[in-house]
Amino acid sequence: MSLDNHYLGDSSFEAYSKCFTKEWDNYNHKEDLLKLVNNNIDIARPIAYHFRDSYKKWMESQAPVLDMQTPLECMKTENGIKKLKTSLQRFPG
Repeated sequence: MSLDNHYLGDSSFEAYSKCFTKEWDNYNHKEDLLKLVNNNIDIARPIAYHFRDSYKKWMESQAPVLDMQTPLECMKTENGIKKLKTSLQRFPG
């Protein structure tokens, strides 16, 4: 199932990302993760929450939900970023 047409919008994703602020404040890999996501804190917070110390491995792994792209590859295009955000919002909390 492609996520291309399921993005709920920036304001929805920003609200979702802010749910992870407390965990982000105590996260040990902020600087490294922010570099991987082009300093996009809204994307970094849920990744930190869901993947903790495994964030880098996840960022480099192909994902069926991302059409077999890696999250790092998705960060290179606007459409890829939307797919990545949509996939993050679908993770169980």
